[in-house]
Order: sequence, then C-alpha cells, then structure tokens
Amino acid sequence: MSHRAILLLAAVVAATLLSAGEALGQEVGSDPVLVGAGDIASCGSTGDEATANLLDGIEGTVFTLGDNAYNKGTSAEFANCYDPTWGRHKARTKPSVGNHEYGTTNASGYFNYFGAAAGEPSKGYYSYDVGDWHVVVLNSICSKVGGCTKGSPQERWLRADLAAHPNSCTLAYFHFPLFSSGKHGNMPSMRPFWQALYEANADVVLSGHDHLYERFAPQNPNGAADPAGGIREFVVGTGGASYYPFETVQPNSEVRIANTDGVLKLTLGSARYYWEFVPVDGQTPTDSGSTLCHDAGAEASDDTNIDSGPSGIVNDASATFEFSYSETGASFECSLDGSTFDACTSPKEYPDLADGSHTFEVRAIDAAGNTDPTPASRAWVVDTAAPVTQPPAQSLATNSTLATSTVPIKFAWSATDDSGSGVVKYQLQRSTNGGAYTDETLSKATATSKTVSLSPGSAYQFRVRAMDRAGNFSEWTYGPQFFLDAHQETSEMTTYSGTWTQQADSSAYGGGLKYAGVKGHKAQFSFAGRNVAWVAPKDVNRGRAEVWVDGVKKKTIDLYSSAAQPRRAVYTQSWSTSGTHTLEVRVLGTKNTASSGTRVDVDAFVVLR
Repeated sequence: MSHRAILLLAAVVAATLLSAGEALGQEVGSDPVLVGAGDIASCGSTGDEATANLLDGIEGTVFTLGDNAYNKGTSAEFANCYDPTWGRHKARTKPSVGNHEYGTTNASGYFNYFGAAAGEPSKGYYSYDVGDWHVVVLNSICSKVGGCTKGSPQERWLRADLAAHPNSCTLAYFHFPLFSSGKHGNMPSMRPFWQALYEANADVVLSGHDHLYERFAPQNPNGAADPAGGIREFVVGTGGASYYPFETVQPNSEVRIANTDGVLKLTLGSARYYWEFVPVDGQTPTDSGSTLCHDAGAEASDDTNIDSGPSGIVNDASATFEFSYSETGASFECSLDGSTFDACTSPKEYPDLADGSHTFEVRAIDAAGNTDPTPASRAWVVDTAAPVTQPPAQSLATNSTLATSTVPIKFAWSATDDSGSGVVKYQLQRSTNGGAYTDETLSKATATSKTVSLSPGSAYQFRVRAMDRAGNFSEWTYGPQFFLDAHQETSEMTTYSGTWTQQADSSAYGGGLKYAGVKGHKAQFSFAGRNVAWVAPKDVNRGRAEVWVDGVKKKTIDLYSSAAQPRRAVYTQSWSTSGTHTLEVRVLGTKNTASSGTRVDVDAFVVLR
C-alpha cells in the first residue's frame, strides 16, 4: 500500500470514529492518550527519526509543540525533513506553531502542510476535546497574531473558549514556555495566557522552545507554588532537532532531563492524568507520575496518588514524597525498595540514600479499613558521584588554516563517569594574560574538542569541567599555561641558506613570505617550546620539501594543490614538555606531476611555549 493510501485510510478511520460520537483520541475501553514533543525535524539530524519510531508504537492523538521543521518551516523542509518521520502520523496530529515556522512568510509552509488541523492561518489557535478533557492550542508567536497581552484578540478568544467548555480537566499547549530552566529561560509574554487558564482552573500546560525535558510542580502564573490549584507545566523540546543545556534552575522545577530525545505520553482519565516521558532507544532517563484534576470532585477514582517526589536521575541523597487519597480519613503505609509496608504520613522523607536505583511505594487504607490493592509507585536513581575530567590538551592542527593575524589552536579533553549516570555537558573556559575565565561556546553540549582562534603575543590557559545527567559537576581541570608566538618569515630566529626571495602577499600571514625552488636551499628555525608549526601556502605551482627536526628527517611535504590554499599549517609537531629545538625546511627541487613549479615558501613559524 502506498504512503498516500495509508494516510487516506487513517483519515477515513478517524472520521468514522468521530461520526460515531467519539472524541478525538478516545480509545474504546481505555483512557485516551496524548503523545508528542516539540522542536522536532531537521534534515541534518536523525533525532526525529528516533522519536517518530516511538510514536509508531503509541496510540492516541499526537501533539506538536512548535518548531516542527527546521530551519525556517518551508514547504520543502516539511516535505523532506518532517513528513518522512513524524509525517507518518499526520492524520492523527494536532499541531502548534513555533517561531521557526515564521521564518517563512506567515508560516505558510506550516499551515499549507497541516491544513485545517492547524486552525485558521491568520490565527493558529484552536481547541478540541479528547475524552473528557478540553484541550486548547495557542499561538505563542505574539507579534504575528495581534499580541498576547490581556485584551488581545487571542487572549479574549481563550477566555471565551474556556468559559464555553467547563470540563473537569483542561490542558493547553503552545511553543514558548512561561517557565524554563533552559537556555531561553522564562518567557513572561505567556503570563496572560497562564492567567486566563489559571482562573479557569486548568490543569496542565505543555511547551517547547528549550530543547530538553523539564517538569514543574503546580504553580500560579507568578511562579509561586500552588499544590491545590496551580498549573503543572511540562517543557518537552525533545522531538529530535538538537540539545540545549540547563542553565538557571527555576523555582518549582521538579525533574530535568537534558541531552535525551523522547516524547511525553499523557493518559487522560476522567478525573486524573498520568504522565510518562518516553526516551528513544538507547537512552534511559524517564519520568512518570499521576495527579488528580482540580475539578475531579466525586468523579475521582479511589486510587492512592503520589503528588510529588523525585523521579528520573537526581543528585540529592534525600527524598521527600507527598501523597494523597481521594477519600478523607484515610491512613497510609509506605515501602522503600521492596521493604515491608509500614505506617507513614505525608510528607514522607528518606535521608542519606545510597547511590543507585530506588523505588518508593505507598498505599492508602480507607476509613473502613480497606487497603488499596494497587499501591502508587515511583522509581528514581540517586547519583551523587561527579565525573572525573581530564585537562584540556592544546595542539597546532596539521593542515589547519591560519587567519591573517590569528592562529587556530585545537583543544581536546575527556571525562569518565563510570559510577554515575553519564556525562551530558562540558564547560570550557579561557583565561588571557592571567585575566578572568570566560566561557567558550561548544558545538554541542557533549563536544570533546574545540578549535579556538587566538592572537599571538599573549599567554593563555584553558580549563574544563563536566556535568553528568544528575547535575553533578566535576572539579575544574586546568591545561598548562602557554604563550603563543607567531614568527614571520623575516624573524631573526630563521636562517636561510641559498637564494630565498622576499615577496609581499596580502593573503600571507602578516602580509609577506619568502620562497625558493632550487634543491638544497634551506630555512632553519630555532625555537624553545612544546608545539611548532610550519606555515606555507599550497598552490598549483608548488613543489616538495623535506622537514627535519633536531637533525632527524621527519616527513616529505608536497605543497601542490589544484586551488590556492594560503596560510596552511603544512607540518606540526608536539612534545610533552617545552624544550629547545630546530626545524629545518629543505627544498627538494622536485614536484608533483600536476604541478607547474618547484617553489617552496616560508610564511611563518608558530610556537606554543
């Protein structure tokens, strides 16, 4: 069957269920499911393929939390990046729009792809019901829809929609989070939406934007904890695009998972919801729990509920759990790690836990003496052991290209976390001439190398530390302090034998170089240091030369290239400690058969000492 035929069949099945009176996402004989994430598809990443595979095995309605197709949400990006993965579930998807979609005028790629399912193109907000739940989808890109302030068209629509749907349980989702401990942080422009939802006694808000998973305890729009009437926010930017680190941890943040792709599965009961963060294959952090809706009332099932407590991987050796029961007058029994159930009260605290996996169980005993046969359970992992980090080692990379006044230096490091939860982030910092350390931006959180362009004539020192999945930081480890020298071709530290011609060249390091092409002509550079590089251009008329270090032949270098390559580090060598050395370039007078000449250049010698 073709992909198009499968989508048409799925649409017919969904329409049949709806015409029979079922709400979207309702599963016959069980509670409905909402499942999804935000920050999803990029043709340069395979993360969305892995999260789409999770969706293949989870029934229900799929939600998206914006930034569905990177980088600008064009029609081509939706067709080539999103559709082959998450597009398999398009017929059951209720999307929301993100800021990247508006990289295309009026987010036309997004609205054309999803059609009516995305709401009116001039608005991008709508609502629907899933089982007994009312679900509101908002457009958080305020400048595109007349603002998000109190009294704006969307805020007035939201209040009217909530008034028209007084369901006992309400959920909303949109791209920008009001609260986030990630790179982008809190987005105060979302507070009017939260205020309207809070006043309507809404239960859950889902958002994306920061590429991580975070769960908050119920709180009000001003960020104050409100266990009785607050909204629980989930940030689920884990659809597969990339990873962001956690930065400033916000109040009421309960669970934080970084560097993990996955989806959030919500099972929506008539008076209670269950959440589960499902990581992709090969990744282990998870989070799960359940809570009664604010307006559950007499509809609540007679279940014991864990209202708060650790889950996933944490770096706190103590754990405190709050729990409840739907009926008044109940007592409780608790068990840790399979021990005998003993009488307990909420909150229950366990101090000084050992590193490793733990399971907490609690069961209620009602006023009539009936014991809940299905205790509530919460599993988590304690990891208080920090990673061990190796100091950053610097080197001059062979075949790297210098700028006209700076030198690229490569730094590499590593860390181990054998007894812990695994390294998820590194932090690299630089000090110049003994000054304060400042952060270097890494290509990704778990990068173990970086090439930095440095200016000669200064002293540098780099340090690095690692963070594991539980949030433990290693101690800073320091690389050796070094001084960077760049000696141009006219330096008195270089002596020439034979005829070498001086030439001004704007593409050369420092604007000039010397060259020779006759066999036996030499350039000898004497220096003290631990790293050295010979810098020379490659081009169509260049020949070959031997490199001798401390009187020993090291390598024959062919300087031919079919296109000009100025300022190349054509030879590099490193020593474990600083010492006195000589590097000699010997012109061979020979060439590659494709070359039109035997010319060999000295542009500069670079030394780290």
